[in-house]
Amino acid sequence: MSFYFVLFLCSLITVNCEYVTKKLCKEVNQSHCKINYVSVDPCSKGPRFCNIKTDKIYDIDVNFTPKFSAERLQYAIYGDFDNTYTFYNIIDSPRNACDAIDCPLRRTSLAHTANFKLKLDKKASGKFPVKVKFWNQDNADQVCCFTFNVKSDNFKANEI
Repeated sequence: MSFYFVLFLCSLITVNCEYVTKKLCKEVNQSHCKINYVSVDPCSKGPRFCNIKTDKIYDIDVNFTPKFSAERLQYAIYGDFDNTYTFYNIIDSPRNACDAIDCPLRRTSLAHTANFKLKLDKKASGKFPVKVKFWNQDNADQVCCFTFNVKSDNFKANEI
């Protein structure tokens, strides 16, 4: 009986997790990293976009295959609140990625998983893309980067 209870609890925990439609960053050489899939938890309205409430923490799980090794990794999360493909809005400034990814990172044919936290403030409004970028701190050309779309709860119907 306890097995079924645990199975039920696991299904409740994962029910709102959604694989999202990701796009690779155009400005990044994609030969250094393969992004296999991205999920956001919770994510209603996926996979095209996630409804995001401001001031709530969301998990971004990234399954990727690195084509480089790194002792030290950095990551940052940006938003393009104006939908101009500029990503000037910093959601999470560059910081140590070894809290989200096991370091040191080794070039391998095996996939790795990273877990980043996403929290939007009240400035984020409407539908817009979010960019997640992580890179070798000692060689900024060695980068993994992707975008996905969100809709913040500050979205107003007349913004469509």
